[in-house]
Amino acid sequence: GLFGRIQLMDVGEKAKLARSGDSSARAILIKDGNKMVSMSVLDNPKITIQEIEMIAASRNVSDEILRVIGTQREWCKNYGVILALVNNPKTPLGVSLTHLPRIRTRDLRMLARSRGVPEALRNSAKKLAHKRTV
Repeated sequence: GLFGRIQLMDVGEKAKLARSGDSSARAILIKDGNKMVSMSVLDNPKITIQEIEMIAASRNVSDEILRVIGTQREWCKNYGVILALVNNPKTPLGVSLTHLPRIRTRDLRMLARSRGVPEALRNSAKKLAHKRTV
């Protein structure tokens, strides 16, 4: 199948497929250990906002991928994407904190109780939620 074919490819071929392949190829290649390959998936013009949201929620992608998603204004207009980013423990703290002000109060309260995210993020979420209810 596709997975087997991809395993036989070299880095250049994988990167090329990442930039032009379909959603099945993108789903496999986003998790590739080679940064050049996984980053190329984000350059694929056919990538959908739903895929970006799934990638943002994934624990199986590098923090670099999450950082890139977190800095793309177009993708971050989507609430599902920023919510997935702040809830992902692998998202770099700076990226999560940048998007925190846009998180809805109800979601902030859940984030403040989440054991899966860094303590600094939990505390910031708690403070922000409290500030909004006062």
